[in-house]
Amino acid sequence: MFPPILRRQLPRAAGLRRHHRLFHMSNPGLRIFDPVRSEDELYTLLMLSTSRRLPLITLWSTSWCPSCHAIRPLIQDLVDEQAKDGLLLGFAEVEIDLPTTSGLASLYSITSIPTILAFHKGFALDNKIVDPRKARDGGYLANWLRECAVAR
Repeated sequence: MFPPILRRQLPRAAGLRRHHRLFHMSNPGLRIFDPVRSEDELYTLLMLSTSRRLPLITLWSTSWCPSCHAIRPLIQDLVDEQAKDGLLLGFAEVEIDLPTTSGLASLYSITSIPTILAFHKGFALDNKIVDPRKARDGGYLANWLRECAVAR
């Protein structure tokens, strides 16, 4: 008989906290991630989507934007519907009103809120949606998501 493996917790240094954030996925088949709150988290999601060969759809928003709050559930539902049709996409909201993500907006030329931007193979695609009226139009947004899914 083999002896049981004992797990021992390592002592923590006084005053130091380990910052550890897991990426939660709503369903293993779907790729709807928690909101991005730092540059490292976005780069990790970009690496995950590149390794899985899935386009990553990002909604660039702020906490005070009512249009962003209205568009987020619509995009999540459409990503869910695309997955049922066999077109898998990743989705994450990028909150740019935080000090840890302020540099990302200038890096990806985000000039208006909300902006929907797609990434494929780690690079931003040219066709981003900056008009809130188009983003609220379910038909237009579904066609745009299909185009991004086919871009694989």
